Amino acid sequence: MIGSFANAEATFRVADERGWEPCEECIDKAIKKGSKLSTALPTRSLCARLKKLGFDVDVSHDPGRFVCNWLYFCSLKGCIDKM
Repeated sequence: MIGSFANAEATFRVADERGWEPCEECIDKAIKKGSKLSTALPTRSLCARLKKLGFDVDVSHDPGRFVCNWLYFCSLKGCIDKM
C-alpha cells in the first residue's frame, strides 16, 4: 500500500512486540491529536507505475492506527522537519 496520509494518533487493537498498547495516544506531542500528515508525492501515479512493473500495490485511504501508521507518520514528520 502507498499511503496518502498518516494519523497523528496511535490506538493499537493488540499490543506491539514489546507489549505496548496505546489508546488514542498522540504520536508527536507537538501535533494536535486527530491531525493528519499528508505526502506531497503523487501516490496515484506512483501506484500506476509500480503496477505496470508487476507490483501488486494500491493507494491506501486508511492507514489505521497500528505500527504501519506510526512508522509512516514518523517518516512524514521527519521529512517535514528536514525542510
